[in-house]
Amino acid sequence: MAYSKSNNSKHVRALQFEIFPNEEQKLLIEKTFGCCRKVYNLIIADKLAYYEKYNIDKDFTPAPYKKIYPYLKEPDSTAFANVQQHANRAFAQWIKDKENKSKKNKSGKPRFKKKGKCRPSYTTSFTNNNIELIGNKLKVPKVGLIDILLHRELPDWAQKIQSVTIFRTPIGTYKASILFKYEIQAPTKILSSVLGLDFSMSDLYVDSEGFCANYPKFFRQKQEKLAKEQRKLSRCKKGSKNYFKQLRKVNKIHYAITNQRKDYLHKLTTYLANNYDVIAIETLNLKGMASKDGFKLGKSVHDVDFSYFTSLLEYKLNDRGGKLEKVDRFFPSSQTCNHCHNKFPITKDLSVRQWECPNCHSINHRDENAAKNIRDEAMRLLGITAPIKTVELEGNSGIVCR
Repeated sequence: MAYSKSNNSKHVRALQFEIFPNEEQKLLIEKTFGCCRKVYNLIIADKLAYYEKYNIDKDFTPAPYKKIYPYLKEPDSTAFANVQQHANRAFAQWIKDKENKSKKNKSGKPRFKKKGKCRPSYTTSFTNNNIELIGNKLKVPKVGLIDILLHRELPDWAQKIQSVTIFRTPIGTYKASILFKYEIQAPTKILSSVLGLDFSMSDLYVDSEGFCANYPKFFRQKQEKLAKEQRKLSRCKKGSKNYFKQLRKVNKIHYAITNQRKDYLHKLTTYLANNYDVIAIETLNLKGMASKDGFKLGKSVHDVDFSYFTSLLEYKLNDRGGKLEKVDRFFPSSQTCNHCHNKFPITKDLSVRQWECPNCHSINHRDENAAKNIRDEAMRLLGITAPIKTVELEGNSGIVCR
């Protein structure tokens, strides 16, 4: 038997809610976006100049800039403190990667933020009860009480606020991401039900019980409509009123696709985490699969968003005392027969969806067979020797993929 480890440590987690600032509050929020961008650029410029002259990473504070630019006194000062941390972190990472000659994917030189090209947001930190949730209002420094849509009941752990990030969405609405600090002790339980998942380009995954997620392909559904609006955008004069009006329509379609995908993946991962103790997956090179040098399937890979799916699964399983077990990508899951465990040296082409084992003559569905092998390998790694507990579900996680 294998047991999940109890985890008693401090964690942080963010919850996003839509906010509805009035016109005066919107103006101050937009000013804060611009001022934070200005301070970030000033810090980066001074750090680069000092580093080129003395080869030393010097820390610059926002305080001197307020004397030169008096309008910087209007926004919240803690927002500038967070900007300073972001600039220092970006600069330190660049220097670290620059000195590390063995590292392949190095961080580039910190770039200046340009209006319209960077995410309009700012982060303010909790000090002396300056951030509070009072009924259906969010109290934020300088801005005051903002109407907030609490679309879900706050969990028990959502008590200590650490910071709030306010940002404007691509469609022009505003959201607040509230970061909570909490201590959680994950329950300890016997890991009895195990499910293997094999990545599927079209259906997200096929599991070891023979079902696939039947992913709705949200991007493909709106691809034609998106292309039509993008063609209109290409005909507009860049920077004109009609350009920004059409850009808002394009952003609205992208935003809808993103929200549909997130909603689907959240519901699916919650369903899996509630019904299984261990989920086994392969560690895939999704970036390589999406690239021109790989399978050239960028749209399909990005549409299913398997990396976001796995990150959701991981934290939801951990909260419930379960585990997401990752099997090495070079494990021959597709080349091994799950019935007789005979491995075949010949690599099967992706077009081969079903094959007969020459050793035991069993008919294997490619993805289901791979999912079973991934499940068995995860059980071996975790030391689970007991029979697999079959989960009785109402319906199933998708359609039969045989």
